[in-house]
Amino acid sequence: MRIVSIILLLIGTTVITGCGADPTVSVSGIVKLDGSPAANLLVYFTPKGNKELKVVGGSAVSDTQGKFTIVGDDGRPGLLPGKYTVFVVDNNLNVDDESTTASKARRINRVPQEYSSPATTPLELLVSSDQNEHTINIVTK
Repeated sequence: MRIVSIILLLIGTTVITGCGADPTVSVSGIVKLDGSPAANLLVYFTPKGNKELKVVGGSAVSDTQGKFTIVGDDGRPGLLPGKYTVFVVDNNLNVDDESTTASKARRINRVPQEYSSPATTPLELLVSSDQNEHTINIVTK
């Protein structure tokens, strides 16, 4: 009887831990402005549709080589597979340095307005285990 209890305990533990597999996939890539890697851009992925599934989006800031790795809004790396609307915001506009108000006003937004809003961006990407590395090229000219 004791052996049967141990076997049932092991089977139950395996079933519980096996069913909790994380379906998220790593999402990374490079963001470019007119074909050149762009640093300090905020890249946002928002779920397209899937509202009933409560899919979270995610974001990242591009490094000096334009590379980014998305962290979900829930704080975990990666996203659930699916279609996402992508929009990009110039993080240089948010730099809080000791510049004068006049010099801050002269900062130019490197990202065209249409790419900076989920309502107007033309960027849509599919996230899947087969397609998790993305190049985002924003045309400014």
